[in-house]
Amino acid sequence: MITFVPGKDRWKLGFKEAVLTNFQFLQDYGLECAQSDVTFVRYDSPKIFVNVYHGRGSYELNVEIGWHDGPQKESPMSLDAVLGWKRAPERKLLNTEVPLFRAENPESLQEMVPKMAALFRKYAEPLLRADEESFESFDKYCNLESIRLGERYTTGTTRWKAARAFQRKDWKQVIQSYESMVEDLSQTEAAELAYAEQQVPAGESLGAGPASQKKL
Repeated sequence: MITFVPGKDRWKLGFKEAVLTNFQFLQDYGLECAQSDVTFVRYDSPKIFVNVYHGRGSYELNVEIGWHDGPQKESPMSLDAVLGWKRAPERKLLNTEVPLFRAENPESLQEMVPKMAALFRKYAEPLLRADEESFESFDKYCNLESIRLGERYTTGTTRWKAARAFQRKDWKQVIQSYESMVEDLSQTEAAELAYAEQQVPAGESLGAGPASQKKL
């Protein structure tokens, strides 16, 4: 596992000071600063905690919230999850090739931290109040998102397998892969499935043959 150690001059970016200033509103919800250094600041209360961090290698900024008890015990969820839960229109800004909150110099950091703090304050307010119904709703959303991510990963893997099988003309594997996700096929994939079906003699079993047993 690669561990990045912040450079000895990292303090010059002013991350800790920017966070302590712009996240001071957390004190209104009973959260007190429990830890602070050049890339990480943590706030704690009896029920919840908030982490604000600056990637040691990536220089990405993020904030996450978690709680000490319950289904997601000590498993903080990021700003992206909070925005998704609240269906915030700003969430689309996070899903870009270039990270929305990334700072490699003091000027950009002083610009980004206040924006991130304002966004978090706006949408995480029910969670900051440690409202139990809000946490239950958030838990449910995060669980559903986890399932969706798993499904997208599985579908992506299946697409990759089908594409590789099509290249080596393993028509049975193409058919098996695409039929497992037939409702999500693109036009090109549907055409490839139809073509593969034409290559397999009618009535022939689609059981794994020598070609489909090859390691991808």
